[in-house]
Amino acid sequence: MKQTVLKGRAFGWASGFFAYGTVVHLLLFRYFVRWAYSGASDTTFVNHPLTNIAMPILGGICVSLLMLRLLNKASERDNMTASRIVFEAGLRGMGATVLALELFYILASAYLAVFLSEVDAASHPPLLGRIAGAFILWFISIQTYGLQPVALSLPFSFVYGCVAAVPILRATNKRFGRTAGS
Repeated sequence: MKQTVLKGRAFGWASGFFAYGTVVHLLLFRYFVRWAYSGASDTTFVNHPLTNIAMPILGGICVSLLMLRLLNKASERDNMTASRIVFEAGLRGMGATVLALELFYILASAYLAVFLSEVDAASHPPLLGRIAGAFILWFISIQTYGLQPVALSLPFSFVYGCVAAVPILRATNKRFGRTAGS
């Protein structure tokens, strides 16, 4: 059995990728807020501390999970070239950002449904029905406006994913211009 780069050092790699993903997603999030909400009068939600903590943490978790799998895959296979690793890391960066945003939208919808939904005094639906209905309404609303940050973040996500490939290439001793077995 081939020994992987992760053997014994998985926590260090996971922590590094988590820190990198957290910083990148915080910067992406704050840049988008500054760009999109510069003239808006109500920025309560995007400037809420819970939003500014949850989004980067979710991003860090997603980057860590996806890049660790790539590191493991690249260290186990000899036929993965450096260009393939960089390209796949870019795609995984895009996937991490989309996944982090979608998880954030789900969690934000659940939070809003539980804590900020109002019940009409005339009709008192059961609690679970009220929360489920509010969740669906909040999720549709958030998802509608959330497509813009998803689309706009894809090029940046690809680039930060390619940057994350650098330590993977160094750890696996893959070089550009080298074929497998040379």
